Amino acid sequence: MRWAKEHESFGKALGEGKGVSDAKVIRSLYERATGYEYEEEKKIIEYDKDGNVKPVKIEKTKKHVPPDVTAQIFWLKNRQRDRWQDRPQDYVDQTGDNDAEVQIYLPDNGRDD
Repeated sequence: MRWAKEHESFGKALGEGKGVSDAKVIRSLYERATGYEYEEEKKIIEYDKDGNVKPVKIEKTKKHVPPDVTAQIFWLKNRQRDRWQDRPQDYVDQTGDNDAEVQIYLPDNGRDD
């Protein structure tokens, strides 16, 4: 930190690097929240009857990653905090007074006989 303060160009480069890294993370979180597709390459090595390696075949497969609910929740709680943040429910005393008796009703199932 001291080096960055003493050498302005170095400090500026550090700041720009953080911005690039942050942008990559933001993009990754967005893709994870909304789902994305990518292409997977698989190299297939085959041998002929003499044991010699044939030319390598490359098999390409399109893969789909579905949206991730946890990433969606994280995004919404941080981007629209006033609408999506968890709020503890306000406790409402429904007894009317704190000295009310509690009554428990048990079903008559014949087990106590």
